[in-house]
Amino acid sequence: MNRMISLSLFVLIFVMATSTFASTVTGIVTDAESGDALAGVFMALHARHHHPMNTVTDENGVYTFENVEADTYILTAGLANYERFETEVVVGDGETVEVNIALVPLDIPEGAVIGTVVDSESGEAIAGAMVSLRVHRYYHHVRTDETGAFQFNHVPAGEAELEAYAFGYEEYETEFEIGEDETIEMTVEMTALNIESGNVMGTVLDAESGEPVVDARVVLHGERGRHPHSFFALTDETGAFAFENIPAGLYELSVRVFGYERYDQELEVVADETVNITVELVPFQEPTFGALTVTVVDAETQEPVSRARVSLIRTERPGFHSHRFTDEAGLAEFNRVPTGDYYLRVHARGYDTAEAEVTIMEAETTELTLEITPTAPPAYGSVSGFVTDEESGEAIAGARVVLRREGFPGHHGRRMYVTRTAEDGSFMFDEVLTGNYRIWASMFGYERVDYVEIEVLEGENTTVDFALTPLAPPAFGTVTGTVFDAETGLPLAGAHVRAVAAGHHGRPIFTLTDSLGMYTLDVPVGVHDFRAGRFGYLPEVVEDVEIMENETITLDFILTPSDSVEIFGGFSVHIPDQSSLGVQFIDQTDGLVTDWLWSFGDGTTSHEANPDHIYTEEGVYTVTLEVWSNDSWDLVMEEDIVVVQFSTSAKPEQTGIAVPQATRLTNYPNPFNPKTTIAYELPQTSSVNLSIYDITGRLIWQALNESQEAGSYTIEWNGVDQNGHPVQSGVYLYRLTTDSGSLTNSMVLLK
Repeated sequence: MNRMISLSLFVLIFVMATSTFASTVTGIVTDAESGDALAGVFMALHARHHHPMNTVTDENGVYTFENVEADTYILTAGLANYERFETEVVVGDGETVEVNIALVPLDIPEGAVIGTVVDSESGEAIAGAMVSLRVHRYYHHVRTDETGAFQFNHVPAGEAELEAYAFGYEEYETEFEIGEDETIEMTVEMTALNIESGNVMGTVLDAESGEPVVDARVVLHGERGRHPHSFFALTDETGAFAFENIPAGLYELSVRVFGYERYDQELEVVADETVNITVELVPFQEPTFGALTVTVVDAETQEPVSRARVSLIRTERPGFHSHRFTDEAGLAEFNRVPTGDYYLRVHARGYDTAEAEVTIMEAETTELTLEITPTAPPAYGSVSGFVTDEESGEAIAGARVVLRREGFPGHHGRRMYVTRTAEDGSFMFDEVLTGNYRIWASMFGYERVDYVEIEVLEGENTTVDFALTPLAPPAFGTVTGTVFDAETGLPLAGAHVRAVAAGHHGRPIFTLTDSLGMYTLDVPVGVHDFRAGRFGYLPEVVEDVEIMENETITLDFILTPSDSVEIFGGFSVHIPDQSSLGVQFIDQTDGLVTDWLWSFGDGTTSHEANPDHIYTEEGVYTVTLEVWSNDSWDLVMEEDIVVVQFSTSAKPEQTGIAVPQATRLTNYPNPFNPKTTIAYELPQTSSVNLSIYDITGRLIWQALNESQEAGSYTIEWNGVDQNGHPVQSGVYLYRLTTDSGSLTNSMVLLK
């Protein structure tokens, strides 16, 4: 029977509290063995009826949660290379609860695999071979150095699989057993392939003069089997280059040198033959320039229009454009403009947009006068009404009323007004542009209502009233029980118990068993499926359990130990081209998968293992991956943000060669309050733009926009926008854009 694994990414929503509480939870986190204080420990405090609170310990190991409401909470602490800590904390009104924590260090394995990769016939070392080692969930890759040596550290005990790959050699595989903290030394002997080969020889010449081009970089790129390979050469003083003993097949020949246009050609290498080729490189032409003078005037009065924005856009290359603002005389000047065809676009407040075509001639100044027409004054009306409770008839204060104009396609074309009702339930929209609108009202604790279509007329008030129906309070039942080991009969602590509505609709409810293997879940009324699991055990599933209001059900689980439980690895997201909305999704499941179902959050799906998907609009999407397996299954739940946006950063030319870009873009602490430090590194001199955005993609703060030399940099952000105003709690994105691309990370501000 096929089992299903489901992983969803959910948008994190942070809501600021509207009232304060006097209670505090604090303490010190230390190392259980040395007693030293631990800095940077991630602390979480959460309860069923409250949003989780997060913080990190300072350099003295101290953490503090302030303004905590009286309730029963779960306090957790986590740090790399330490066991996870969890405990229950009861907080009363106006008290300070101190919980000191001693984290137990993990037992990091000290095993190692050391070896050398050599040619099986000659015994010579093979440099650059790819060696991979897998032991259970341990999976690492290394390349051999110039002596053919490789080394894997911190290897756990168990059955090991080692593979080696090198161009021109057969793939190597072996299995062996490694004991606890054992060091294994080995020699990997690889057998050379009998590859048919040929030669490529040629000369690179100047296409105009016929002279040889020296130090041109010639690249021969092809793909054979699992590993692509490239060959490189530089032309000598005669412009000659040569590739000998190249594996037969199809290749892409590329020639590049400063001052010449790039040359590309496909060619075929035939076994035991030599391909002779002459490459003629075309020198870059010196650009020619002209100038443009634009005068912008009012079409009715012929008076000059100042502060008009004049955009000059090249027809052949729309990405090339320049902008100027007119002066007091309505004049905008463009000097040293490359010759060619352009079109002009003029924007000015209070005027319609005007466009014109223009041709820039060499060493000439083109003069142009553009007349722009004043925009007709807008017409306004108003909309008002009341929002009441349908059952009691009483006014609802604080209800959200939305008025959205129709007939304007695209997100940026709509006109939307939002307000909230006053104490008497009334609302008013003044100075609403005339036209057709949709209006609706909503309030927490009430059912949603359908929108009402209205027309706003000039100088008139349109009245719309809403009566909202209260939601019935949610009903819950309780499920409690114990999780046992099937072989020993003992209770299992730390087992994961999950409930989800039958049919897998809605978000799962889950908890962990305590030290006695017991758990308790408050579950909404209805039919649910329950599942219990723990690492190293086969999970148990109980389906179609009916939950009744205010009733308690006892549901025990018995888990069977297993060494072959496969853990679902989730998936990763790769954006290969940030100038588009194309995204590549990569399944990281470690196990036998028979089918995949991707839901991309925009209504489309795919059954491919690693699909490429193109979004039609920018936005925030919830992406779900479900995989089916004939084996056992486990659930991994992560919370993250998938944001798809266009990038305006410059892209390096695709040459098949890695281009250095910014590395190590991080911030600490994260989450933070009140400030965090963003750190990044530049491998080479580059123009740098660092900006912070909210979750909707709106620019919050531009930290810098300048050129920087190679090195490490840090910038501090204290949670304010471009105008120095504090921003709200929530998730923020920070993007670093350099000459060779951009990197984006997320951070959380907690107040």
